[in-house]
Amino acid sequence: DGPAPAKAPRTRKKASRVRGPKVSNRQTGDVFTAGTKIVHDDWGNGIVVSASHDEAQPILTVVFEKHGVKKMLAGHPKLKAR
Repeated sequence: DGPAPAKAPRTRKKASRVRGPKVSNRQTGDVFTAGTKIVHDDWGNGIVVSASHDEAQPILTVVFEKHGVKKMLAGHPKLKAR
């Protein structure tokens, strides 16, 4: 037997960020995905950690700086993207 065939050089693929589904607020036109920074009129600044659809309602899970984790509709009138 001869020498083993040469292996192809490995290339590094750039890691892509998976953000999950996009949901939007029809009143403001804001689009939310995981990682979107938001502001709520009462709860202040936060970051969307997940976005999903529950029975055709877009639901966001948001971590607020001073009020912890909250689940809310993406169409909530007091919610805006920063």
